[in-house]
Amino acid sequence: MNTQEKQKGFTLIELLIVISIISLLSSFVLVAVNSARAKSRDAVRYQAAKQIKNALELYYTNNGYYPLCGADIHCDTTGAFTALSMLAVVPTYISSIKNDPLNTSGYGYYYGRGYIKTGTNSFATTGNATDYIFGMRLENGSDPAYTGWGNPNLNYLDSNRTQ
Repeated sequence: MNTQEKQKGFTLIELLIVISIISLLSSFVLVAVNSARAKSRDAVRYQAAKQIKNALELYYTNNGYYPLCGADIHCDTTGAFTALSMLAVVPTYISSIKNDPLNTSGYGYYYGRGYIKTGTNSFATTGNATDYIFGMRLENGSDPAYTGWGNPNLNYLDSNRTQ
């Protein structure tokens, strides 16, 4: 008669295999979650751009020209130019202009009075107070990048008119 009892449990190899499978699956989940977060931040950016553009159009309707940023024609939320919060639409037409959800490494909103969008990936100065461009950097943007304003990574650009 056999007196040895059969041991119950997992071997070290079995445990290592299960741990590696769990690690692999969790890495896929983290990648999916990060992608969803980036899409969410881009949605916030589009919504902020829409609110700022509405404020600019209200200002234009009441004044016949687009506003300055304090005394400057350029402004942004990244610190490269005058703060976008100095835009003359605050607080009359919009309560405040919030920073980009990341607001790091060139992520932010850019405004310039006296510019127009000239093509798919370009803009030009007109010097007219009845023109403006507004741009931002997106995380999931596949559109062309716009150079200028110290940020070569802008991939959303809008204007009140195009040439």
